[in-house]
Formats: sequence, C-alpha cells, structure tokens
Amino acid sequence: MWVFDASLRYQFAVFLGEAEKDLDEDIVTKIPECVRAAVDGVDELMLRFRPPSQTQSVTVGVNRGPGVQVIGLQWPSSGNIWRLDWQPGRLDLHFDALAYSELYDQHIALNVVVRRVAANLARLREVLAAPITRTALIASGESRSPALPAAAVVARRFFNEELIALAQNKPEKLPDLSARTNRRESWELKHVVDDEPQPIEINCVEAAQAVFGAHAPRPSHRQLIWQVDINTVPIAKEVLSQESAELFFERAAEWVQRTWPTVDSTSEAPAVS
Repeated sequence: MWVFDASLRYQFAVFLGEAEKDLDEDIVTKIPECVRAAVDGVDELMLRFRPPSQTQSVTVGVNRGPGVQVIGLQWPSSGNIWRLDWQPGRLDLHFDALAYSELYDQHIALNVVVRRVAANLARLREVLAAPITRTALIASGESRSPALPAAAVVARRFFNEELIALAQNKPEKLPDLSARTNRRESWELKHVVDDEPQPIEINCVEAAQAVFGAHAPRPSHRQLIWQVDINTVPIAKEVLSQESAELFFERAAEWVQRTWPTVDSTSEAPAVS
C-alpha cells in the first residue's frame, strides 16, 4: 500500500429522502448513537463523539413548508479522528486514518473501517424514518515524501507507455501530471424493484495529481494527491434497503483497495530515448 504521509481520509455519505415524520430533538440525538453503536467482532476504532456544534443553516421544505431554516449539526471526536456531519437530507461520516495511525501507532485498512460503520450507517433509515436514496464512499490521500516518484504513479494508472517512460526515467520533463476518470458500472446489491432484482448504477471516479512541492529538493520529488469517489448515480435516486446500502460500502471499499496506488506502481517502466 502506498504511504500517504500528509493526509489519508475516508468519507461515508448517506443521502436521505423525505422523512415519514418531522425530526425532533429526540430523533436527532439518536443519530450519533446509531453511528457509534458497537459491532460484534469489530474493534471500536475510538468511534466516540463529543457534544455537537451547530453548522451553517440550511433551507428545507420537507414537512416544514418552504423557506424554513434548520441548523445542521456536527459531532467531533477526541483527537479529531472522526467527525459526523448532519443536515436534513444528508449525513457524512469522516475518518482520519493518518491521525489514527499516528495516535495509536496502528494502520487501519479501509475494509476494517467499513466493517465498523457500514451496518450502522445503513440502519439510519430506520432511526430517521427516511429512505436512503444515495450512498457514497470517498477515499483521499496526499503524500509529500521526497523519495516517492509521484508522476510515475499517476502515469502508470492513467496514461500510455510514452508518458509512463517519461515520468519514470525523465521526471524533469513532466513538471506536473493530472488525470480524472469516471467509470460507470452496474452492481448487484440485492436491490429489488417490483419483486425483481435490479442492479444499481455506480459512478467510480478516480482523480490523481502529481505536482512539484515547494519543499522538493529535486525535480523528481513531488507531491502526490489521490482520490477515489464511489457513488450511486445521482439521477437514479433509488430507495436502497438497509442490506443494499451496507453492501454498497463493502463493494466500494473493495473497489478502492483494488485501484489504490501501491509501492510497486512505478515498476517495470518502459525505456525512453
């Protein structure tokens, strides 16, 4: 696995449709309780929240009429390892994997984090009495290690052999390199419509960038920025069952880990003249 020494974060997003009833204070306080609930056989990963703080106000109309202002809430955690953001219609759970590894001297793989939170996030549809219409998993990392050939990593993932060779053998010829792709896939997530199994359309977005860092002593010493965003297609807005939502996060984590850059991402570069 590539060493992202500047940042490594995972973000889980759950989008919610219209609730069956108005949200009151009692229901809202159950959000962090649901997210942090213990999971049998899985490490706690210090998933605990401090009292919430208010974020910017948002305008909603669901069950309240147009133009009503509702305050979003944010629950931080000790050491800022976790953060839970909520506003009507969306919930985001953030995990700072680098902060966790530095604090506890232990690297936590993405699939372990998913086992800790996926079922709890899927259960929010029951707690909030609102359907889950979209889900997303975003992994982002940044490396500033001078010895790592960042341009070669990006080139091998996204570009042809000519650029791969150039990035590997003559990095000074590529001052910066960036790429973004969005691959559409159909996943079987035990989603059922009218008693018939139906696949879910998924966006698999990868973005990477290799740039000179201000600290770089040589041209080959670059900053590597990488992000993978796996999400259900916005236009579909399928109503996902609890099982489907949980399966999404599991499959998304597998996709991220399969495509995430590794230490051998620059091996076997072709020759360049």
